[in-house]
Amino acid sequence: MINENTHIINDFKMQDCDFLVFDMELEKHFSVKLSNEDWQQATHIHEIADLIIKHLNKNP
Repeated sequence: MINENTHIINDFKMQDCDFLVFDMELEKHFSVKLSNEDWQQATHIHEIADLIIKHLNKNP
């Protein structure tokens, strides 16, 4: 079950290449650019959502 506390890598058992695709799809869908520093702080669904919202609010 996916919820806000789901760990994106551990719970989905993502490999590096899977994570890169996930990153690219999020950036494309939301028209944002997420840095490596951003991703170091976002490992759970709720953190990723907060990160995207932060970027969307910076670039209205």
